[in-house]
Amino acid sequence: IDRLGAYEKRALQLASIVGERFDLTEVGALADAPSAEALDSLERKGLILEDRDAGGPGAMRFKHLLVREVAYGSLSKLDRAAMPERFAETLEAAAGAVGAR
Repeated sequence: IDRLGAYEKRALQLASIVGERFDLTEVGALADAPSAEALDSLERKGLILEDRDAGGPGAMRFKHLLVREVAYGSLSKLDRAAMPERFAETLEAAAGAVGAR
């Protein structure tokens, strides 16, 4: 993970906040910049895989849980405290938008 480029490493860290399984929109909701290219690169490098069981477009999963654990552990304490809350707010906003339809 230390050898990854900055955008790839950040995308991996953000995905680790979401969980073992994640999708592009979830990681994108946490990112300051689009991360599709970084996730594509991580997939080519074999760190993440398409999640065929999820069935949705952009569904991904970590190839090994250890990769997720290391990525999560590489986050600063501030990010580990703030990012899950930010992700929860994103989920609540999305659920509210769906409920308003």
